[in-house]
Amino acid sequence: MDSNTLDLRWVKEEEQLLNMVDIPQPTLLETVRACFLFVNAGLSIIHRHTIHIGLELVGERNVSILSKTALLNYIEKAKQEARERIAINKETVSFSIMDILVWNEGMDTDYIHKCAESDPAFIEWTNTSRFIHGSIFEDIVFQPSLFPFHSIQTVYVLLKETHKPATNNHNPREIENVNSAKRNKTKRVHFSPTVMGGKPTRRCL
Repeated sequence: MDSNTLDLRWVKEEEQLLNMVDIPQPTLLETVRACFLFVNAGLSIIHRHTIHIGLELVGERNVSILSKTALLNYIEKAKQEARERIAINKETVSFSIMDILVWNEGMDTDYIHKCAESDPAFIEWTNTSRFIHGSIFEDIVFQPSLFPFHSIQTVYVLLKETHKPATNNHNPREIENVNSAKRNKTKRVHFSPTVMGGKPTRRCL
């Protein structure tokens, strides 16, 4: 979404919530929140960038899809944004993908009634992780979700700081010439005069 465009999604969401009479049926996600977390070598978060990404609706499969191509493009844009905001050496520091976690809450209406009527069922729900691991090599598929849960569906991309070796600025030809000069250097020998009939001696310079 263009940064200059006013985001009115929340108005539509509020209207749907206010007009809700009964628990709705799961519907396809149109957008998903993507949170890019940048960590340093000590795994401390040094930058966070959050956006909303439009999804491809596949009606015949009843799913929403975030394509791997689109995700990679957003990751590269997030890296660029991070390089502009974080005080780092752009020549030696870069960021690589550490992990991709997807939160897709697909709880249906029957399970909501069960949780409302049973404490053990609710405890089981709260103790069950909804995270699944995503991959840049596969599209991420989102199952239909109840509308009140649409806003918590999230893709978390963890990017870790990596350090590249410093670039050697010496010209390879210059290095070759220096090495050649060292190999061709002539050793000078100095002979001392004969003293008291002794043999001449020499020392290297």
